Amino acid sequence: MTFASLLSIVVMLLGFGFVIFWHELGHFLGARRAGIRVEQFAVGMGHAVLSYRKGIGVRLGSSQAEFQRRTNEEFARRQKQLHPDSQFGHELTLPERYQIADEIGLGETEYRLSMLPIGGYVKPTGQDDLRPQHVAASDDPKCYAAAPVGKRMVLISAGVIMNVILAGILFFVLFLYGFEVPKPVVGQVQSGSPAAHAGVRGGDELLSIDGHVLPDFTKLIMNVALLPSDRDVPLVIRRDGVEQTLMVAAKATSENGKLLALGVSPASKLVGVKPGSEEAKIAEVEIAKLPVDVAKLVVRPGERIDRINGVAMKEDDYAGFDAALQRFGDEAERYEFQITGPGDAVRMVQAEPQFAATFNQKSPTFAGLMPRTEIGSVSSDPRISSAAGVLLEGDVILSIAQPNGPTTQPVSTPSTETFRAVTMRAGAESRALIFTVLRNGETLTLPAVTPKTKIGTGIYGLGVSMSGEDRRATIAELASGSAASKAGVPVGSTVRTVNGQDVKNWRDVRRLIVAAKTPGPVTLGVMDAAGNDTKYTFDLTDSDLQVANTLRYANPLGGLDDLTVTRKTNNPLTAFAWGVGETRDLILQGYVTIQRVFGGSVPVSNMSGPIGIFRAGTSLWERGPDWFIWFLAVVSANLAVVNFLPVPILDGWHFLSLVKEKLTGRPVSERVQEVAQYVGLAMILSLLVFVSYNDILRW
Repeated sequence: MTFASLLSIVVMLLGFGFVIFWHELGHFLGARRAGIRVEQFAVGMGHAVLSYRKGIGVRLGSSQAEFQRRTNEEFARRQKQLHPDSQFGHELTLPERYQIADEIGLGETEYRLSMLPIGGYVKPTGQDDLRPQHVAASDDPKCYAAAPVGKRMVLISAGVIMNVILAGILFFVLFLYGFEVPKPVVGQVQSGSPAAHAGVRGGDELLSIDGHVLPDFTKLIMNVALLPSDRDVPLVIRRDGVEQTLMVAAKATSENGKLLALGVSPASKLVGVKPGSEEAKIAEVEIAKLPVDVAKLVVRPGERIDRINGVAMKEDDYAGFDAALQRFGDEAERYEFQITGPGDAVRMVQAEPQFAATFNQKSPTFAGLMPRTEIGSVSSDPRISSAAGVLLEGDVILSIAQPNGPTTQPVSTPSTETFRAVTMRAGAESRALIFTVLRNGETLTLPAVTPKTKIGTGIYGLGVSMSGEDRRATIAELASGSAASKAGVPVGSTVRTVNGQDVKNWRDVRRLIVAAKTPGPVTLGVMDAAGNDTKYTFDLTDSDLQVANTLRYANPLGGLDDLTVTRKTNNPLTAFAWGVGETRDLILQGYVTIQRVFGGSVPVSNMSGPIGIFRAGTSLWERGPDWFIWFLAVVSANLAVVNFLPVPILDGWHFLSLVKEKLTGRPVSERVQEVAQYVGLAMILSLLVFVSYNDILRW
């Protein structure tokens, strides 16, 4: 383990411990305000490692035994003074013990650091006392049961309130310090995504969505997650210096745990990462693992993109870059990039235009026609790709044989959706697959390969990327119910002409469909597998035209530096307002997410436990102090949300019980309290095991 890794773990432990400490400090201050005695204030769970008590000082382990011994001795001494001739006196009661402790200078509260850094607690006297309230109150006027309901509500809610306050303080500090975040500028737009349907383009600056201002790209993700599903909302953008309002309907995405998304990613600068930076060191290591043909498409640290097909590019003009990608994707056989490195060394890189990834990993469709699958990239490292050394970049998948599958019938000319489904199913069942591919004009049957690369929680595949279409316009499948399907266009045939114009690839097919502009008849000339040419005529629909228009060309170059903006202000009032807004949005997002988990629209497998939170925190610390402060603010806000849920043993349950007591004049029965404690503990432990299992699967 490197020193940097060890440091990130230590910092994460301290940061998470501080959030817990702050929560428990709220309960402690609430108890003091209510006049309720606090016996222990612990950070962590389990046995005490260190403790401190006024009058005793710091001790290894707990100070409780010494506290009891000294108060017992003082009580015995006093009893002997009062009853010198008697060997018997009454037993020491709890109020008497603490009164004696106060009189001899011992503190009533033990402050302890416990063995397991996974939480913390405050122990007020009698909060878990199952005796009738009036009995407990008469025995000890400083116990939890003796306090009025209103004061107990203050104690219970104080931890949650303090977490909300802490989140606000951390955001306040963050915005005074400066938070470097992705600029709210669109980079890649996924084909067929809600953003593509709305007309969003790469380089568009996002100003607001549904009335919520978007100061950075992270706010887009958060605000979209809170939107109503499949309902149009206004998205205000700035394009070429002019503000426009587009209507967009967010949809659930399978790529991000069914959270709502628009299908956009943040823009990059047209330069590689800064030489000498931590990102540059990581980039050089990763580039060395890539196949030569893939590595050449990575912009290395210190390099910049100067031209694309002869058109000059500016470092921060992603809009111009994306416009060139879309234009030359239609017009040119290939992209030609001029990349300049340190010392003005120039290298020319060529890449064939490919359509961007489709929203929810659907196959691209061209008037109902689905292309065969072509392999985009495969790592040479077997740890990264199960298909290393078997499949190669550019392989067109002709068939997938499943020797031990539910059927021995090979899957012929699969679309990307079918390819993904077959490989993931085989991965789940640990079954080998045999691929027949078209490679450099030659048909090859490859050695068997078992999909065993983890690509999601409990999901295994080959670990390859797919370009989505092969270079020839060969039809893999037909969309169900499409006009092309009804017209009888044969699967496995290759499109040769569209409305009499020759086509060489799917880009030509898409360009000619878009050129039609209005619904109406289209004639396809296709050559079937036997080499026979046939023509089929069917009607293009509005949907066909819309889908074709939402297909976007992807940026084939990797390694580009992030386009960022620093959210910073020297005005404390502005920082305070921003902090309040961020905290409010996080809390709202937390409750909406929980609501959607119970509603089934967000899977429970999306939830993270201590392991996942810890991993996220350590990685964000490595990203920079500003991101770590942001992370602690997020943890604090979410801790407030979770703790106030009406689940037994959580603060929300206790508060709800107090509301019932206030309204009826009677506390929750002892039997209900006892059962609730056991049920709540079982629920929390079960959930902890479940989310920890998910975290381990994601590892």
